[in-house]
Amino acid sequence: MQRGGAILLALLAAGGSACTKRVDDAGTAESKGGSSSAPSIDVAADRAVAKGSWLVALGRDSAPLTTLARSSAGWPAFFKGDLVGAAAAFRADAKGDNLDAKVGLARAALALAEAEAALGRTQLALTQNWLKAQATRPDNARTAPWRAIVEARLLTRTGGDATAALRSVGTEGEAAALAAILADPKADTHELLHGRAAKDPGASWPGGVGDGLQARLAALAALHEGNLSGAIKLLEGVAPEAPDFVAGAEAAEGKVALRDPWVAGFAALIWARQAEVALKDVAGWPSLLRAQALALLDRRAEAIALLEPLTKTPPTEAAPLSQMVLSGSLDAKDLLAEAQAHLVANLVAAGRAADATPVLAAMTEDTITRRVWRAWARAELGEALDRTAFPEDRDVLGHAIDAELQALGAKSPGMADVTALLLVERTVDAVQRAFAATARRGGDGALAVKHREASEDKLAAMAPSARNTLPALAAAADDNVAIGRPRVALKYYSRMRERLPAVVAPSEMLRDLLSLQAMEHDGSTTAGQ
Repeated sequence: MQRGGAILLALLAAGGSACTKRVDDAGTAESKGGSSSAPSIDVAADRAVAKGSWLVALGRDSAPLTTLARSSAGWPAFFKGDLVGAAAAFRADAKGDNLDAKVGLARAALALAEAEAALGRTQLALTQNWLKAQATRPDNARTAPWRAIVEARLLTRTGGDATAALRSVGTEGEAAALAAILADPKADTHELLHGRAAKDPGASWPGGVGDGLQARLAALAALHEGNLSGAIKLLEGVAPEAPDFVAGAEAAEGKVALRDPWVAGFAALIWARQAEVALKDVAGWPSLLRAQALALLDRRAEAIALLEPLTKTPPTEAAPLSQMVLSGSLDAKDLLAEAQAHLVANLVAAGRAADATPVLAAMTEDTITRRVWRAWARAELGEALDRTAFPEDRDVLGHAIDAELQALGAKSPGMADVTALLLVERTVDAVQRAFAATARRGGDGALAVKHREASEDKLAAMAPSARNTLPALAAAADDNVAIGRPRVALKYYSRMRERLPAVVAPSEMLRDLLSLQAMEHDGSTTAGQ
C-alpha cells in the first residue's frame, strides 16, 4: 500500500484545477470576467474555516486517505459514484470496531435512499396526469377498471379517500376482485397488498398483480417484520422493468402494464434502514447520519432524540474523515449547522414548529455553508426563501477554499491527491445542492434547477460520474419535472438507468405523457420524446 492516497488515485478519474476565481489579500472574492460593478463577497470567515479544515489538512498530507481506503473496499467505489457497489462492500466490512466502514455504509445507503425517494416523488407527481392521458387512448374503456385501481392506490398513498375509486372498478374481472380485497381490511390478502405479511400464510396473490409488485411488497413486509437481510435480498431480486399491475391479461386485445403509486420509491425505506442499523451503536457526530436515516423512515421522535443533544452539547471529539470527506462540511461548526437544520425540519414534521424557532435563532450565518443551512431551516419553517444564501457564482466558495490550499505550496505532499480527487469542487457541489434543495422547499423551482445544473460535472452531462451523484441526478430530474421540463428529466433518467434501474418507472410515465402530447399536436409519438 502506497502512502498519500495513491490507492485511491489509481482507481479514480483525475480532474483539473477546481479554481476559477481570484482571491485578493483582503479575503474577498470576485469573478473573472464579471461585472465591475458587482459587489465582492467577504470570504474571510470561509477562508479561516478552510484553513483549519480536514480538506486543507489533506493538502498537507493525504496519508489519511490511504488509511481510509484500507478500512473497506467500498471507498474506491464510493469516490467513483458507484453507490450500490460501495454499499455491498461496506456491508461486508461494517463489523466490530470498523467505524469507517459503518459510516461508509450509512452514507452510501443514505444517498441511495435519497435517490429512490426522489424517483418516488416524481412518480407520484406524474400519476394523476398519466391517468388522465391514458383515459384519452382508444383502449380507455378496457383499461378503465385498472386505472381506477391505480387511482385508489394513489389516494391511499397520499392520504385521500379511495372508496369512490374502488367502487368505480365494477364487479367483473380481475380488477374487480382486486378492488374488493383493497376495500376489505379483513381480507386475507389485504395485508399482502400493503407490504405486510398475510394473515393466512397460504394466501395467494390476486390476479393482475405482477411478479415485480409481489417482490416489492414482500420486501416491505420483510422490512416491517425486522428482517432487513431478507428485505435486501428481495430488493436485489426485483426486476425494475417488471410491471406492477398487468391489465387485460384475461382479454384477447392484449395486456397493458401499469405502475403502482403505493410502492413508488419504496426502496428508499430499505436503504434508509440499512443506514440506520449501520450506526445504531455509534455515538458522536455520526449520529447525525443516523438521524437523517430515521427521518426518511418517518421515525421523527427518534431523530429528534438524537439531534437535540447533538446540537445542545456538540461532541468534543472530531468527526471521522469518513463522515467529512465529500460531505460539504469543513469543520465541526458546519456539522452543527447541518444538525440544527435537520432538527428544525424534524420538529416541524412532528408538529412542533414552536420548538423549532429557538433552534433557528441559535444558528449562525458567518460562512456560506452555514448561511445555506440556516436558509434551509428557514424554508422548513415556512419563512421567506433567502435567495442570497449561496453566491450567484459558486466559485466564490471554491476559490476561498482553494486559496488556503495554494498557500501550502504546490509541492505540499497532499496537493496532487486533493486536486486529482476534485475535493474542492465536490465539497462546493454538496453545499450548492443543499441550497438547491432549499430553493425547491422555498417554492422557487427554477432557482433550484439553476443551482442543480451549476453543480454538475459538465464532462458527464446529466450522467453519473464521480461528481454527478445518483441523488443529485434524481433530484435534478424531479426538479425539472416540477417546473415543466419533462424532456430534460427524461434525459437524466436515460443516462442514470444503468446505475439506478428504478428510474424505469418514472421514465415510462414521462415517455407515455410526451408521446400522447405529441400525438395531439402532430401525430408523431417520437416528437414528444
